[in-house]
Amino acid sequence: MDNKRIYDNYAFISYKREDEKWAEWLQRKLEGYKLPTILKKTNPSLPRHLRPIFRDKTDLGGGILSDELEKQLQSSEFLIVICSPHASRSEWVNKEIQVFIDEGRLGNIIPFIVEGLPHAGSAVEECFPQALKNIPKDKELLGINVQEIGKERAFIKVIAWMLSLRFDSLWQREKRLRRSYVATMLAFLLIIFYFFAIPSRVELTVKDLSHRLPLPSYAKIIFNGTEQYIGSLDTVLILDNIRPYYKGRPYMLEFNAGYYDTLRFQGHFSWGMTTYVTLELKRDSTFSVYQGIVYDEQEGVPVQDAVVTVDN
Repeated sequence: MDNKRIYDNYAFISYKREDEKWAEWLQRKLEGYKLPTILKKTNPSLPRHLRPIFRDKTDLGGGILSDELEKQLQSSEFLIVICSPHASRSEWVNKEIQVFIDEGRLGNIIPFIVEGLPHAGSAVEECFPQALKNIPKDKELLGINVQEIGKERAFIKVIAWMLSLRFDSLWQREKRLRRSYVATMLAFLLIIFYFFAIPSRVELTVKDLSHRLPLPSYAKIIFNGTEQYIGSLDTVLILDNIRPYYKGRPYMLEFNAGYYDTLRFQGHFSWGMTTYVTLELKRDSTFSVYQGIVYDEQEGVPVQDAVVTVDN
């Protein structure tokens, strides 16, 4: 690698039109890659991102390499060749490879094998263009074979090749990052499931501290617009099937019954699965409690079993 030279592109992707999806995928992956922070700290000279990556979209046939493509090749540090039987028969891909070879940048050519075999001996299976097959045995490029190691490992091998890093260490970091990503996604999905799939409920305790009057048959509570009649005080009502996404939101509660003041108040659902609410009832002004003694002033003693009528 010529370290004194400054390149505009990190890589030039050479491919045949039939392999365009592979070229698009690789360009997208490379330009979206972010070097792990710990590697950047230990190797400050390494780039944080690998972009731009040039991908020729003309796929011209034979002929002289255009001035623009010649310029892009000259300004690209690496040449990634999408190798397949289609590419092996492309004169255009072959010319692009030859430019790098003629400049003495053989070590910057990365064969990315997506189909077929190198040096197969059969035109149907051969994936290397002629320029790669003409390389002397002692300088032969083995390439990165997607068919053997899979897309993701092959992609990380390209990164390791371009940054002169050990594949094993880079791959292990990538796997840890993926596991962390999966764990984060699972946690996020569990949170979503908790808030949108697991219903909440309310345990409502109704209290009357005085116990002076019977509870009217029409006593009811209205909870977020839903009515429910209650048959006795000092009881616990279970209000279930409350929509999960109400967690943390406000609710309105109202109590209506004869002999009692109408009670309204606003609270908030808890973030847990159950919200606990205690309702302490208050009497209205219709009733009062009288306590006293009927006293016989002449005899000077209380009257036993006296009956007092108030307001008829």
